[in-house]
Amino acid sequence: MSRRPVAAGQPPLPLVVQIGFAGSRHLLAAERSAPEQTAEFEAELEPLLTARLAALPDELGLSPKHFCCGISQLAIGADTLFTRACATLGWDQRIFLPQAREQFLDAGPAEDPDFTPSERETATGLFGLPHIVQERVVSAANDRQDQFEDVSAELVRVSDLIVCVVRSGAAGARGGSRALIDEAVRREKAVLELRVSSREGRPVVDERWHNRGAFAVPAAPLELQRIKADLTKSASAGEYYGALKTFGTQVADWRKNVFRLAAVVIIGSHVAATIMAAWGISISHSEVELLQSLLVAEVATLAVGFLTHFYLHRSRASEVWAMSRLTAEVARSGLAVRDVREYLSHLFNLPLPHSLRSVLRTVNVLHLREAAHPPREEPWETKRDRYVTSRLKDPATGQLPYYERKHASAKRWTALAQTFFSICSLAAIAVAVYKLSKLIGHSEPDLPSTAEAAKAAAAATRLAVAAIVLPVVAVAAVSLAAAFDLEARIHTFGEMVEFLDRRAKDLEQTASERAFVSLVLFTEGRLLGENANWYARRAYTGVT
Repeated sequence: MSRRPVAAGQPPLPLVVQIGFAGSRHLLAAERSAPEQTAEFEAELEPLLTARLAALPDELGLSPKHFCCGISQLAIGADTLFTRACATLGWDQRIFLPQAREQFLDAGPAEDPDFTPSERETATGLFGLPHIVQERVVSAANDRQDQFEDVSAELVRVSDLIVCVVRSGAAGARGGSRALIDEAVRREKAVLELRVSSREGRPVVDERWHNRGAFAVPAAPLELQRIKADLTKSASAGEYYGALKTFGTQVADWRKNVFRLAAVVIIGSHVAATIMAAWGISISHSEVELLQSLLVAEVATLAVGFLTHFYLHRSRASEVWAMSRLTAEVARSGLAVRDVREYLSHLFNLPLPHSLRSVLRTVNVLHLREAAHPPREEPWETKRDRYVTSRLKDPATGQLPYYERKHASAKRWTALAQTFFSICSLAAIAVAVYKLSKLIGHSEPDLPSTAEAAKAAAAATRLAVAAIVLPVVAVAAVSLAAAFDLEARIHTFGEMVEFLDRRAKDLEQTASERAFVSLVLFTEGRLLGENANWYARRAYTGVT
């Protein structure tokens, strides 16, 4: 989708800044140094790295509403230091792994494994730190180098900027930190490279920025700038969703009414002006005052339609409506899946507008934060039943009854519009055929009386007026149907009713929590996908 404007300055809601990290496994020497020497070197390097990371928010121009989330692997060396630094700074952290944890910790040749027993124990402890909100395997490859390349590619893709700690003079390897830096630079991602060397056994850090100007402070869409919610960076996912849902629903309802009223005014004013112009044809030129009144009314009516059309586009009513409703639907979806302790991948696989990406990343991190530390445990069957009832079947809030109502409403309005179009079009055709038959059967008649001539002239005038007005009314009915997106709504809502009915039955029959989670995310992906498609149609729809 095309880029949409975002708001500058402090965002109205907390927004996450995702800082990707990679680094050398051996920071002191190319080969493994003595464990005591390595531990002492890394112990001195850790506060230097922590201080450098702590300075980033101010250096990058982040506001108090922004909060950081680190993303890295959890190998020995630099990754371990970064994880400890995130814990010290109070940053959330997502762990991206090339393979499942047990295989990752056991990887490497038997004579030189990636983790010694003590390093493996240290890493296992770090995995359990409370600031880690996600542990995700991002590669399905079998080859070891391919797995690390996949992790690097995913780090570059999801991060707002990259920090790399590399040993000075270290040779680059496929899937390594140097390759990640090169890939990020090629993709115009901001990268802070920290080169570590040893001077008299003490760590020395030299830094270099790549693409420093490419970093863009995460921002919310302009349409969300007026949200009034006193939320801090420690807000819960529920509070965040609630603010988005309340604001998005209120604005969407208001803007929807504005758009629909404007559509009626624009089309109705042009139909009314056409009727007045046609009426003027039937009035004698001697009736000057009536003609003047009609012309004044015609000009005023056209002006109202023109100014309404101008206002509609200047106020971006359709765009604001579309973005607000989409935001509210994202919040509803998020509230519905709060019991699902999984990465919300569907938020990033759907063609949602790019300007909403920072908000989507934030709700995902807040969701992961809650999922990593659930307030209470309950049977998954209870979660399943609650989801099916409240999200899908509830008469007031369920998506299935909602789409059934909207589908029936769209069919009624479409039928009404088609009836108007058919009646007016057929009537216009009948008038044209009648006039044609009179013309074909025309012969030189006897001179009519004055009264008969006047009567014939009046009839001809009425036919002329009808020939002008009827096609315009027919087109107005079609235009209103198009402006209200009726045909697409019938098709889309009908498909959604069938889909949700099937998914509700499937969910009720699930036999495991894993199947339940998979079906929930699939269902939410489809629901948000329908809204993404609606957004694409509606955001730039005018009145024609």
